[in-house]
Amino acid sequence: MVSSFRGVKAFVLGQRRFGVAAISSPNEAVATATGGLRVTRKEFEQQTVFPLEDLKRLSFSPRGRRGSSRKKMWTGSVSCRTYTVGKCIFQMYSMQDVNIDSFDLNLLRVLSVLLREQHVTRAAQQLGLSQAATSHALARLRRSFNDRLLVRVGRELQPTPEAERLQPIIEEILRLARESLSSPVFDPWTATTTFTVAMPDFLSAAFLPELVDRVRNQAPLSTLATYSLPAPSRFPRGGSADATLIPASLVPATDPSTRVGAIRWIGLAAKGNRAVTKRLSLKAFSELQHVVVERAQIHERVDNLLSEHGYTRSVALQISNSELIPTVLHGTELVTIGWAQGPGSRNLAEFDLPFELPPTEYDLTWPHRLTNDAASTWLRQQVVAIASRHLA
Repeated sequence: MVSSFRGVKAFVLGQRRFGVAAISSPNEAVATATGGLRVTRKEFEQQTVFPLEDLKRLSFSPRGRRGSSRKKMWTGSVSCRTYTVGKCIFQMYSMQDVNIDSFDLNLLRVLSVLLREQHVTRAAQQLGLSQAATSHALARLRRSFNDRLLVRVGRELQPTPEAERLQPIIEEILRLARESLSSPVFDPWTATTTFTVAMPDFLSAAFLPELVDRVRNQAPLSTLATYSLPAPSRFPRGGSADATLIPASLVPATDPSTRVGAIRWIGLAAKGNRAVTKRLSLKAFSELQHVVVERAQIHERVDNLLSEHGYTRSVALQISNSELIPTVLHGTELVTIGWAQGPGSRNLAEFDLPFELPPTEYDLTWPHRLTNDAASTWLRQQVVAIASRHLA
């Protein structure tokens, strides 16, 4: 029965001058030591807290003011494992629980300003409301909490004990709301983020060394996870990659993206490869011993173009990683299609292709949900800065 009440005031009639000041929650009782029959505000602040289970008995019976469900006078006695409280007169306030589902959370800001200003007119000015609207909001608050909250003393309003209890709680709620709704500030130096980047392996070979240096120097506590494209089975699904570099033609029109540059394609062979001449016909080119990178879009484009003219390349080697090209071409008569500025291409001989092969435009794309994410935005800026220097 005790747990259904909050807020108890008492005057002690017995020789042991103790007063029960408040039952503030279902699990806690507060006893206040008093120096006499009168319980002063200062004495109320000298509280000793007793867990509710320590109370052996709290019995009472109604006295006077019949018919009032709002406020009743009670007489009774309290026993505690530590103290015994004599005959008391309790003034108990029945407090209904606030239904959070129907409670207007906007009223919390109104109550915060009212408790701070303790004046309806000044509070209305700060809230940008009329005095009537502020008074109406206070009336709604009083109904919700079943407490007057603020009582008029002269020209000012003074908070009730329940309002004093609520004030720090409301301020904390409003503080958390402000922090949660404000734009987060990203500090690379202290961030512990895991960044995820996906791009073709030939671009990884060119971009990753600088990107790793940037992340280590500017975001030393963060981790960089990279994946080659086409994506392996372990690639994170569901739009979790912070940045993905792919041909612009593969980016869905509805996805966010930014252009980073284009790649010009050339023929690559080992230096001294006598099978390669300055001017190759489509037939001669097709009969060369080709190295093909598995699932690479550029090789599919070349095969389709040759097929339109009735030719098929002679494939001598198929690899899954284009970074192996400089190694496998060295000292052989093998040839392939590659990026003119790619790593390792300086150690290879370049030759003109016998057909027109337009450059491939590349975009940096990312999931919609990460568009305004501060950490993801920072990483994309680093990738764009690096890619724009390497791509035409």
